[in-house]
Amino acid sequence: RVKCDEQQPSCHRCVKIGVSCPGYGQRIKWSTKHERRPPQSSSATKSYIGVSNPSPLQPGADNADYVSTYTSSMRIAKKACERSSPVAHTRAVSLGDTSTPMRKSVGNETFTNLYTPTDRQSLMLNHYFVVICQVISNFDSAANPFRNEVSSMLDTSPLLYHCILSLSAAHLHQNDTGQANISLQYQTEAISNLSKQLAETSVVKSKEPDTTRVESSSTQISKSLTVKDDVLLGAILLGITSAWHDASSTGLPHLYGTRQLFKGWTSSNNLDHPDRRSDMTPVQTFLSSSMMYWEAMSSFIHDQNLDVLDYLEIFDQSSEASSVTPCPWTGVGSSVFLHLAKAGTLVRNKRALRSLDFVKNGEFHRQALHIDLLNEASSLEQAILSYELPVMYRVQDVGDPRTPPDHLLVIARCYQLSTLLEIYRAFPELATSNIVEDSGRLRKSGVEGSTQPDVVLQLALGILKRLRGIPASSGTVSTQTLPLLIAGSALRQSFASGAIGSQFPNTDMLHFREFVRTRVLHLYRTVGLRIIKHVAIILNEVWSLMDTMDSEGACIQREIHWIDVMCEMKLETMLG
Repeated sequence: RVKCDEQQPSCHRCVKIGVSCPGYGQRIKWSTKHERRPPQSSSATKSYIGVSNPSPLQPGADNADYVSTYTSSMRIAKKACERSSPVAHTRAVSLGDTSTPMRKSVGNETFTNLYTPTDRQSLMLNHYFVVICQVISNFDSAANPFRNEVSSMLDTSPLLYHCILSLSAAHLHQNDTGQANISLQYQTEAISNLSKQLAETSVVKSKEPDTTRVESSSTQISKSLTVKDDVLLGAILLGITSAWHDASSTGLPHLYGTRQLFKGWTSSNNLDHPDRRSDMTPVQTFLSSSMMYWEAMSSFIHDQNLDVLDYLEIFDQSSEASSVTPCPWTGVGSSVFLHLAKAGTLVRNKRALRSLDFVKNGEFHRQALHIDLLNEASSLEQAILSYELPVMYRVQDVGDPRTPPDHLLVIARCYQLSTLLEIYRAFPELATSNIVEDSGRLRKSGVEGSTQPDVVLQLALGILKRLRGIPASSGTVSTQTLPLLIAGSALRQSFASGAIGSQFPNTDMLHFREFVRTRVLHLYRTVGLRIIKHVAIILNEVWSLMDTMDSEGACIQREIHWIDVMCEMKLETMLG
């Protein structure tokens, strides 16, 4: 006998041993009038692991077939799945407990009417709607797409169904290594379903080929795909949550393939035409915003060319819309995340120039490339400063008392300031004066004489003061990870001796460090993902290096960047 701890929505003891809690778990009713049969093997699974992965610096390049592009990029993801299981090297993964006994659709019957889930799968579905919808979003209510859109798609999408099981199992067993193989099995089944969907994706041939411009074969093919919403959402969820299974997973193989999938989705929905984008459906807005968020979170963990983000430019919507529908990831500032993705790309490109110091004539090439990057950064700075967040009355109420519209606006501003902070930290030439807020817009103060460390510190303090003003109970806490990391890593005590230091002593600097520690710890307890530990380790190491350098009297101008610490400690992960 096991004593029930009476926790809602399910008894923790039952959850830990992988059974449905009979007293508290909310059962989902399913039709059982149809027989079940063993799953059929799919040849798509074989193709999923049969081709080498494209270069991270040239994702999807030189591929003549899109499906091959995506499936080949998933080879690394497959290997990561195998490494994440404690039993992967001793036996093959069995899908017996997570297989999907399905029949082909009969008449108008849906997928859920033809399928009877096991008790464990019902538990995972329950965990998704009770827990995941809250921790994965900055708001949760009936307006949350992870709740309403996913619910409507589940009836007809086996792919999305298995994606939900995968991420629910990964979250539920985060700290239970003995159950890691369960989430691995669900992830493998979800990947297999995605591979099958890609193999069955129809390709529409254009009647009148566009001869006005030359495009790569991979781009031409991606634009001729007919991509359904649930397939794109499934690919996004698998990529963004890959680190839930293994904290060292970056999800980049998924990202490289999903970019091409997104281009096909854009074309098949005619969203490359401005008049269609002005009348996008809620799910289309949700999916395009989700890609911006994914690109922003990934931009700091891999090297890429800036032009790979061009496919999202058409979704850089103006903030002058009559009404703004918040996205569970980007809130009310989706364009801000596109700016952040560009900033992360430029920052890594700037840091990559250091490798040219060891090449003949490297200094000449480094200076030329630096000028190009500086020009790009200057243009991005102007775009950020000219961007206006929506006024509060235009933001739709999401119906979540934990996340009022002003919380979403504050988070958008924090990401905007974080983008500027990273630009000024990488390109000191642009940090000529402090940033002030005037009538809802950001601008340079115009007062010259501020040093780059002063400007960076001023931005960091502005971010943290705004985050401190948001209660820890806010739903936006789940999207505060990256601003906390960016701003927290700029809290160097030596810099407080500059112009801003007369009003901000080191004791206050330590106070804000403690705030960051406390908020990150709360974030870990609330979200419950191991990737938050990576952020805490990076911050502590950055502060330790800063303090050691200052105590030894080293030159305070030497930069210590959290990206370098992350790479040296091999802590790259999805930061959102």
